[in-house]
Amino acid sequence: VDASPLLRRAPHPPLLRISEDPENLETALIWVRRFTEIEVFTGFLADVHAEVSGNAAAIHAACMDGLQPGERGWAAPGEVCRRVLGRSLSFILLHELFHFYCGHVDELRARSGDPSRAFCLDERHLGMAAAPQGAAEDEAFLTAYYREMEADNSAVQWMMLAAPWQPPAAEAATPRRGPRPRPAPPMLLRGAARILEFRVLLVTLWLMIRLMERKRGPAVRERGAEHPLPAARMLAGVATVHEAFAGIDGWKINAAGEKVRTLETVHVRRMRRFLRHVFKPVLRAFVTGMAPGDDGFQASPVWIALDTGNLLLGNEPVTEPGRQVKRVERLRPRMLARLEPFRYFNADG
Repeated sequence: VDASPLLRRAPHPPLLRISEDPENLETALIWVRRFTEIEVFTGFLADVHAEVSGNAAAIHAACMDGLQPGERGWAAPGEVCRRVLGRSLSFILLHELFHFYCGHVDELRARSGDPSRAFCLDERHLGMAAAPQGAAEDEAFLTAYYREMEADNSAVQWMMLAAPWQPPAAEAATPRRGPRPRPAPPMLLRGAARILEFRVLLVTLWLMIRLMERKRGPAVRERGAEHPLPAARMLAGVATVHEAFAGIDGWKINAAGEKVRTLETVHVRRMRRFLRHVFKPVLRAFVTGMAPGDDGFQASPVWIALDTGNLLLGNEPVTEPGRQVKRVERLRPRMLARLEPFRYFNADG
């Protein structure tokens, strides 16, 4: 990220710290002291591994649907899970980095009343130390989820445009073949390889948002029971992947905060291809084979299928999570103006 030409000012690179958490309550924190520091906890990393390994059969079924051994793009079950695990760790770190690069941390720190003091953005409580009451509480939750969705979507967009991260051992040279070529970014792939990488990305997004929401503090989870914002966060992420697969760009933001664009026939054809070849296999595998959670996410694919297309086509959502996405989107003009002075990248990038 630091090498990207999209950056308009160069921050001091955030530090990464891995910390113990014996009670396994935390996910990640962003500290602003002398330097910015991202703190990720060992219990959460163990949960990531357990989430992937515990759903290995469903992951392989989702990613390999319709592909046969020996066919280009096919991978063994262990290899698929390794890919999903690698993408999951990338997503978590990129999500935290984009809280920083999108200006969320600096903006919250500036609004805290004393920007010179150390500041912490706590993922478990959505960055809200104490939620206000009534209408102000609704506004606080919607604003917090705007930041979460923007960090999610920025991380996903980066993962689609960048070569997947590999551990150094995977890039080591072999005596006969020399250095192994780095894998291409998902957006540059074609055919079965493209389908596979987008399935891996969708599975990663699904598992990690499910896990991160399950780790929220009780106050946030109870509030989410009244307003299904975790489900809306998932829907927004899937819509971002759908949009990229279809090659839809050139959006404009209207006064209501909605992204507006006239779609061409080619976009609609690609959207249908995504639903048939990427989303449907993941949906089928996860509904029938995913380990149940305690958050209702195992029942959520139905409404995602209903509203991901509606959001891209500009139609009114037909489900409550879709309407929640619209509520969060209405904050976009105001949030863009609030965050603009704190952004580290060009707004048109």
